[in-house]
Amino acid sequence: MLYSSFYRPYGHAILASYAGDAPSAGLGVTGGGVEIEGMTPPPFLTWDEFQRDLLTAARFTRDLHVFSLEGCVQQGFLERLQTLDWEASPGAAPASLEWVERARALLRLKLTVASRPWALALAAASLLVLWPRRRH
Repeated sequence: MLYSSFYRPYGHAILASYAGDAPSAGLGVTGGGVEIEGMTPPPFLTWDEFQRDLLTAARFTRDLHVFSLEGCVQQGFLERLQTLDWEASPGAAPASLEWVERARALLRLKLTVASRPWALALAAASLLVLWPRRRH
């Protein structure tokens, strides 16, 4: 479940980055149901944001989940969903998509290295042995 409303202004870029790697996509928050102690709830998705997220996710999967039904009803989204053109373009890729992709790659690298500390030690030792030394 990706609450793009929590990650403004990067929510759309995060969705565009992760959706291709997932068998389904959960979108939100359209309203209600999110109560985290000590945290101010984010503004709910507008119709334009919700539509953009739906169309973006639908390019990768047909299994879409929406949080929350109550929010969709309160904001009048259900009626609009009936006439949504699922073939429409979600618009241009967000400018922050490249940044999100780089951040994900860096995180994957860090997790890979952390799960294989021996590989980091071997790489460091190799650099020490193979690195040309200056002669004074």
